[in-house]
Order: sequence, then structure tokens, then C-alpha cells
Amino acid sequence: MDTRFGFTIGIFLFYVTLLGFGSGYPSPKILPGFKKLAHGVSSGPVTLLDTKRVLIKNLRYDGAGPDAYFVVGKGGVPNLHGYKVQNEIGSSDVLKGYDGVDVELTLPGKLTFNDIDYLSIYCVAFEEDFGHVLIPSNLDLPEYSYDN
Repeated sequence: MDTRFGFTIGIFLFYVTLLGFGSGYPSPKILPGFKKLAHGVSSGPVTLLDTKRVLIKNLRYDGAGPDAYFVVGKGGVPNLHGYKVQNEIGSSDVLKGYDGVDVELTLPGKLTFNDIDYLSIYCVAFEEDFGHVLIPSNLDLPEYSYDN
């Protein structure tokens, strides 16, 4: 066997291992920030940490929506048929403003990211999406631990 060939294969396997390709292990997924639609909603990257938890970096929202909540659901666009998600302190109250803070949320009940298509800041009273991020399908995320 040509030693150059063996060396090339060794380098390839090193990079595959280093970068995690083909590892077969579930891992968090980093998504683009919120699509900006109204009330100054924006964010940095959105990371799906596991099957139920999400980290929203640098979240901004002016807090002026009269009936706004974090909402998740099915379908191509956020709608009234979604599920409310408690905020980062476990409250179901109307959202207050966010000024560039990192927010971690946990999906309610038995919902997982494989059950939903979007995460939105949504005004229920006016049925208006202030901003959202779409969730890809067939995610291979780490399982949520109820010890978190």
C-alpha cells in the first residue's frame, strides 16, 4: 500500500472526527435570528439546546404589544392555533420588553421541537406575528433532561 494514501486517509479521518461529521451523536442546532416584522423584534442566533429548550441570544422587543407571548405551533406562519410558552422566568404573563438579553425557554408539556414549525413573539388579541424563527424538520437533538 502506498503510504501517501494511508496518510491522506488519516488526515481525512482526523478532520471528520474534529468537526463532528458522522459522529452519530445528537447535537444542539444553531438557527438564524428572529425574522423582524414589528415592535422591534430581533435577535442573534437561536440555538435549539435539546428537544425542549431554546436559547435566544440578544433578544430585542419593545414590549408594546398588548397581548404578546412566546408562541410555538405548526404551519408555515405563526397563527392563533399555536401554544403559549412561558417566558424565561416561568411566567405566562404578557411579555415585557427585552433589550438585548439572552433568553432560555422550555416548550410546554410533551411538545418537542420535532412537533412544531415556528417559534414566534405573537400578539393574540390582534393575531399578529411580531417576529419568528422557523424550526426545521427531522432534527436530531439531544433529549431533554427533566433535571435541567
